[in-house]
Amino acid sequence: MWLVRYSTGSGTDSALVKRIKQRAPASCDAESTEVLNEWQSVDDHDAIVPVVAHGTIPQPWFVIEYQEGRRLSDRLGELSDRQSRWIIERVVDAICHAHGSGVTHGGLTPRNVIFSRSYDDTLWSYPKVSNWGISQLLCQLSALPMGVPPRYAAPEQVAPEEFGGVDASTDIYHLGLIVYELLAGRLPFEDQPGAVLQKVVTEQPPPASQFNDALSAGVDTVLAKAFRKSKLYRYNTVQDFRTELTRVLDGGSL
Repeated sequence: MWLVRYSTGSGTDSALVKRIKQRAPASCDAESTEVLNEWQSVDDHDAIVPVVAHGTIPQPWFVIEYQEGRRLSDRLGELSDRQSRWIIERVVDAICHAHGSGVTHGGLTPRNVIFSRSYDDTLWSYPKVSNWGISQLLCQLSALPMGVPPRYAAPEQVAPEEFGGVDASTDIYHLGLIVYELLAGRLPFEDQPGAVLQKVVTEQPPPASQFNDALSAGVDTVLAKAFRKSKLYRYNTVQDFRTELTRVLDGGSL
């Protein structure tokens, strides 16, 4: 990965150059091009990191806009309730925007939410979702088991033969995990990796209100539906998830 400067026509900006590592270079050109084209097709949203350029010679690479802030994974535990709510709104809206164009993320975790730097101390740095489709691409090309850390795995990433493949419903599950961690201060399952993976496919996560008694039963209900083992019983769309989550966070009932 390299940090570079490039001309925008009205000045210069910073970007990150990344290579996609794989076992057989020639085998991934089409796959990487498709993934990056899809990411680029939805990066007009202000909460999605823009793709500046991408190519396959001498091996697959892509350039994305550089974000000077930290990752959400580095800021967990230091955010106010208002900041957490705002981050949730922005990230969920980004997923809604992408799903509206048929693009899924497939590996959404706090590490893939990166903040721009605030140039005004009165403003919050802005969250942007990065690495669209990259985790699944690396799974295909490098034989990685899931593409996400065990703590953030959805059932279908642990046991695809039982729960199916990664799709838009997986993004809803991952959104549920991010919301849970921001509101409850921890993830549903926190244990050794093997134990967590076993719980992901056999146990229902404990209610978020168990760790934050300020949360309503409605929040627990929304997250429980997002965490259903079978994708058929999760929310049909991320828009449905957003509608009900917003309602209960605003004090309404289901």
